[in-house]
Amino acid sequence: MDVRAIRADVSKEEDCRRFVEDTVDHYGRLDHLVNNAGVLQGFKFEEAEDSHVLTTIWAITFWGLIYPTLYALEHLKRSKGRIVVVSSVTSWFPQPRMSIYNAAKAAAFNFFETVRIELGGSIGGITIVTPAFVESEMLMGKIVNKRGAVEWQEDLRDTQLGPAPVAYAEECAKAIVRGAVRRHRYVRYPYWTTVMLLYRIFTPEVLDFLLWLLFLRPMPGRKDGAPLSKVLTEIPGVKTIFYPPSIRNIPPKQQQSKAA
Repeated sequence: MDVRAIRADVSKEEDCRRFVEDTVDHYGRLDHLVNNAGVLQGFKFEEAEDSHVLTTIWAITFWGLIYPTLYALEHLKRSKGRIVVVSSVTSWFPQPRMSIYNAAKAAAFNFFETVRIELGGSIGGITIVTPAFVESEMLMGKIVNKRGAVEWQEDLRDTQLGPAPVAYAEECAKAIVRGAVRRHRYVRYPYWTTVMLLYRIFTPEVLDFLLWLLFLRPMPGRKDGAPLSKVLTEIPGVKTIFYPPSIRNIPPKQQQSKAA
């Protein structure tokens, strides 16, 4: 198997143009484009120290999906190739402390919905994926703070995530490949997130209240102001039940860099 890795910053248009062209030069064609980029926000909108923090998150999480598509389209038209877009369940699920991330994923979702119509049958189609929590560096605790720095913050990760079931990356990848091969318009993973979508559509006020209660309201008696989501993760055995082994603790290497 001939695998080629190209280092690039997807927030930079020129880098995206380069890795698309390098790929086509090497393989002679482009059959699929998988857009998967994002950095996790870990602060409320009002806490951002300046607008640069917000534009940085947006540049990666939104433009990091758009730039590669711009330069890949002509090649995908020739091959009748397919675009796979990894959006997020947060494109419609308003997870607190993730306002810009959520907005970027929602914008990407609607962008590719529109492009699908504009392209008609000129390419092999577009599959939009809306995963929930899937094991990754972000869910290990790699989060952008209010100053714009990327830090490993396990406590904040627990606050953001709470006792939510985290899926294995391999299983999510299999679901995405299966959906793309079957030419599905959408892949929701895990499928139980559909229930939350129904809450969002039919009882949005209830969902808003539950999110505030779980992720924002300080628990009485907690001097650190921790919300219920964080408190629940401190119950013995909760992380073992809901989190894959790969994300239960910050890796030693990252713990050392955090201490430094």
